Amino acid sequence: MSRGGSFNPLCEIYITSLNFNSTANTLPPTRSITNFITTHTPILADRVVVSFYSPDPCMVGFGGETKGDGRADIHLN
Repeated sequence: MSRGGSFNPLCEIYITSLNFNSTANTLPPTRSITNFITTHTPILADRVVVSFYSPDPCMVGFGGETKGDGRADIHLN
């Protein structure tokens, strides 16, 4: 795969999580994931891309229900 005109090794990680919508929430895991990848693989930090997606709760379904239906007892774990 090419990124930035280079075919050097790279890693792309996509994370979907409710309420992951601020730098305060995304920066710590971005740093941890990047550190893990660069420590355990030959991939350089500038070749690690972490993308976060924070859908509305009603857009996440689990067990026949959605997180946006008002039920507090649905846990995605």
